[in-house]
Amino acid sequence: MADVDDPIEADELSFDPRTDIKEPLERTVSRIIHVSGSDNYAWDTILVLLFNHIDLLGTLHSGDSSRANRAKRAVGFIRSYLGRIDEKYAMAGGFLYYMLANGHVHDSFPGSFITGDGRTLRFEFTDTLEKQKHLSIVKSDNELRFIFSVDTFYKNLLDAIDLYCLDMSSDRSLREKYRLAWDQLTEPGDRFHINNHAYILASDLGFISDQIL
Repeated sequence: MADVDDPIEADELSFDPRTDIKEPLERTVSRIIHVSGSDNYAWDTILVLLFNHIDLLGTLHSGDSSRANRAKRAVGFIRSYLGRIDEKYAMAGGFLYYMLANGHVHDSFPGSFITGDGRTLRFEFTDTLEKQKHLSIVKSDNELRFIFSVDTFYKNLLDAIDLYCLDMSSDRSLREKYRLAWDQLTEPGDRFHINNHAYILASDLGFISDQIL
């Protein structure tokens, strides 16, 4: 349980999701929309960006920066914080992450699947801001359309970050987890760690060595 009167140490003041994450995210999204407008390309780009930040927020919230269970941590953040904005996130956070982060972000296309009655469920992206339409399913004889507003999702994520900040202000354990994960994420890797990947060739490290010797 959070300690409501838990004082914030001086060195904890430098760790703030609003300045570390929210404000840079807002600036980046603003630039994308300024350049591309509100076309499909802009929203595709923003969706990738949002799930990248949700991965980061899940890591910071848990205090665990390991690659294992990254998706589980991200879904935990969706359920815990976006779920307080709209309970549909708490109910379907895992589905959204699997279909959009694993599908759209990693495979370049949002996931789709065949339901038990043989109909295909596909995502339909919209700019609607109506809460009742976002995260709703439109039914037809042969197809199901899952209505997803990237604009609403973006605004909900910003509000969720504010809620996370509010929790951090009264819970030292959240601040400690945030600081621990942040330090781990920003710690330089070593040569052994880099070599521990099949796609790293001698030429990769040689490219660096040739320029620093």
